[in-house]
Formats: sequence, structure tokens, C-alpha cells
Amino acid sequence: MENLKKYIPREIEEVVQVYWKELVEIRLRIHQPLILEGVAGEKIVPEIPITEKMLKEILNKITNYSLYAYEREMKDGYITVEGGHRIGLAGEGTVKDGSLCGIRHIRFMNIRICRRFENYGDELLEKVSMNNQIRNTLIISAPGMGKTTLLRSLVQKCSDGIPGTSIVVIDERNEISGAYHGIPQIPLGIRTDVMTGMDKVDGIIRSVRSMGPKVIAVDELGEEGDMEAIQWAMNSGTVVFATIHGTDLKWVQRKMGESLFRRFSLKILIGERGRYQCFCEELEHCSSRLAEEFTASH
Repeated sequence: MENLKKYIPREIEEVVQVYWKELVEIRLRIHQPLILEGVAGEKIVPEIPITEKMLKEILNKITNYSLYAYEREMKDGYITVEGGHRIGLAGEGTVKDGSLCGIRHIRFMNIRICRRFENYGDELLEKVSMNNQIRNTLIISAPGMGKTTLLRSLVQKCSDGIPGTSIVVIDERNEISGAYHGIPQIPLGIRTDVMTGMDKVDGIIRSVRSMGPKVIAVDELGEEGDMEAIQWAMNSGTVVFATIHGTDLKWVQRKMGESLFRRFSLKILIGERGRYQCFCEELEHCSSRLAEEFTASH
């Protein structure tokens, strides 16, 4: 909370403080009431309507009063602030030569709270590193169900707990590490390197060639190029931890292609916050329930 409160107006800060422990997102929409998204649902605060002045104050603070210096981040639609919190921006797009070059008249913001869950994923570590070998691991879930939280937890536990396991995190949208000025705000382990500010394909190729990792970790596979890049990494002898949107194994298999899908010897399917099923080669099927205090966030 200390890192975030310097960026938000006092009237919003006072309400956020009350709900901080369960808060996931803070939604700000011009001329609409403040909305707080928590693990248990949303809280609408009608007594705090969002004004243009509030939005300008936040924007000035997160850009250090220099919009030009954050031009690239604003083009991508978000800015990461100290503490790893990510502030999504929406407004009027500006186009030059047919391509989006920025956003102006920002009237909507989504502040995504960065949290770390200490013991989340403990039960899966022995499956990820079964028989002293780290598995290619694919985490599958619908949006907002905790796949990124689980990915970063597995990275940290393998990095800290398995000697000689160098890991490179390809953090295209700065969601895994929450890096601020290049420094991860979420612990990812003593043997972990982080690449931000580049797409997954470039990051994968550069990391394998320059950093020599045993494991690379990427979030939200989607494009055909992503699939080709991770297959190339696997062919180079690198283990891959990855996440992908989906609700069932068959759909993901069709999206990825059977050959690549089968190379992930461990698949983890998150069905609801905190509940997962894992499928692996040696064990046909196993499932578990995580403790409620470690229910997943974004």
C-alpha cells in the first residue's frame, strides 16, 4: 500500500486502505463511481465519482510529470509503478501513417494490484521437478484465474530450490516480475534473469543465445510465432514454463497443435480460483485444492 498511495488521490486512498487485504483491481472511469475489485467480488463506491482532475493527477504522478518520457509505455496501454502495480490506460488512440502511436485524453484507468503469495504452488514443485528433471510445464486457465501468479511462484521455487537451475523470464508486458526501472518488484529467485520490453519471440531467441538458461518462462502464449519460438527453444534443449488462455485440454491442444502440446509433459488446468488439476506422463491424473488463503489473483 505504501508504494501505491503516493500515486492516488487522498479520497481514493482512504477507501482503498479499508479493502486493501483482498483488493485485486481499482477501476476508475470518468463520471462513474469508483469500483474496487476484490477476491470475493466488487465494491461500488458511489460517494466517490471519478473526475478528470483525479485522472490527470494520477497520470502526472505515474509519469513523473513527463508524458513524453513514458510515450512507449503509454502506447502499450499501461505503466508499471514502484511495487510492481500496473496501471492500465484507455482513451483516444492517436494514429500516424496508419499505426497506433499513442493514447491521449485518458479517461479510464485500471490499477492492478501486484501481490505475492508465499506458499502458492508448493504442492506442484515435486511434480515440476520429478526424478531430478525439470518438466516442460503448461499452465492453462481462463483470464483472471491465477495462471500468472502460479507461473511466477513456480519460477521462484525452482530458482531458489534447485541448484544450477538458471531461469530467464520473458516478461513482455511486465506482468510476471512487475519490474520498475528494470528491477523486479516480485522475488523470482536467486537464479532468475528477467527480460522486459520485448516481445516473446525476440525474448526467447535472445535469452537462449545470450544467457544460456536451463528454463525459460513466458506468459500468455497466443500467436503462431510464440508457438514456433518455444518449440525452437525446446529443440535447443531448454525447458519451457508457459501459460495459455483456455478452459479445457482439448481446446488448447487444437490451438497449439498436438505435437507441441504433447511436449509439455506437465499440464496444470486451473478451473476456479485456487482449484487446479494436473496431468502428467507418469501420473494419469491428479488434483488438489489449495488453501483458501492462497487463492489466485492475476
